[in-house]
Amino acid sequence: MDRGQVLFRLFGKYCPAGTILYTEGSPGDELFFVQSGAVRVEPGGGSAAHPEERGPGRILGEEAFFGRVPRAGRAEVVTDSRLLLVSDRTLDAVARHGPEVLRTVAERLLELAGEGAQRLDAWALARLALRAEPHLRTAGPLSPAELAELAGLSAGDAQAVLEALAERGALARAAGGYLVTEAAALERTVLAMAAAATAA
Repeated sequence: MDRGQVLFRLFGKYCPAGTILYTEGSPGDELFFVQSGAVRVEPGGGSAAHPEERGPGRILGEEAFFGRVPRAGRAEVVTDSRLLLVSDRTLDAVARHGPEVLRTVAERLLELAGEGAQRLDAWALARLALRAEPHLRTAGPLSPAELAELAGLSAGDAQAVLEALAERGALARAAGGYLVTEAAALERTVLAMAAAATAA
């Protein structure tokens, strides 16, 4: 049995779509890791943040859990999900097996969060590339600042997209910026990035 299965036996709960994990003002006595599926997190009243879907490897409910304060928003399972529920009670139960077991559990939970962040980064980069691709088909080199203005990206996002496409051979570095060598190759690369991010 791999560590993911062990963690699910210790902390896991299957939650079908439509399950409400918490509502605004409810006690923050658990935090959640998403092993599979997706959870929609809605900010509480007065927050300027937008609702967000969190998929595998993401964590939710940590602010209330660690801050020992009531929930500031609402979370609902949107696709059938396997979640890890961590509370003081479950952590105490694991700790009774000794510090090595607790350390192993903590390390795996951190790995899950890191894997989810990597997937999120790949998907974010793919979305930026899809947004930038139509603006890259220019006659001459395009600088990060020019792409940022054309595609409505931040300077940092424009630079990240150009570098990622250059590393994959879809763009060539040239004096004054980046140059498309073959439009079809650029399109294939962007679509491949989106497919890989979706499959991850």
